Amino acid sequence: MKKTLITHILFLIVLIPALGQERQAGEILREVADLTRSYETIQVKFSYNMDNADAGIHEKYDGKLLIRGDMYRLEVGGQLVITDGKTIWTYIRDAEEVQIHSAEDHSEAITPSNLFTSYHEDYRSKLIREGLENGKPSYVIDLIPNTGKSFFKVRVIVEKQKKHISSFAIYERNGSIFTYQIKEFTPNVKAEPSLFRFQKSEFPEADIIDMR
Repeated sequence: MKKTLITHILFLIVLIPALGQERQAGEILREVADLTRSYETIQVKFSYNMDNADAGIHEKYDGKLLIRGDMYRLEVGGQLVITDGKTIWTYIRDAEEVQIHSAEDHSEAITPSNLFTSYHEDYRSKLIREGLENGKPSYVIDLIPNTGKSFFKVRVIVEKQKKHISSFAIYERNGSIFTYQIKEFTPNVKAEPSLFRFQKSEFPEADIIDMR
């Protein structure tokens, strides 16, 4: 669940000549990052799919994400993940337990707050095509990590007009694909700081497992 925000691809193609693709993709992502950083908060409703054909795994959930700077609150698949930027609390409903980690322990994970702030340092970006995705003019961009990670590619779809991410997919080396389709994107919603810290009183029966 540390893997965050990605995609479904539907329609067709306006191929861009290979020369200059990486530069053009970087410019698009900079516009997305600048606009995203201009919002005080962002609330996203999304669908999540995890597929691994070889293992016969096909999972689908709906989720909700609230972001404020380095803090976020993610609800998906029976889990609630909360971070204030320093500590990560993961509540697992079926197990009735809360796992506590240091955010530093997961600094290399893809998170809502680092995907489009570290792309220029940690990834090579390439514009794959322009065309209609879910009926809207969009850019399809691949991010390739510069160093060895558990995934080899992140495919991002950016809606041209709004300069918002409409979906993205993480391709793991073990064959798993994590796909996130954005259903609603609402900037500057009211979000109290208390939403980004775990409140024991909300889950009085949960076992606390501190893994820091």
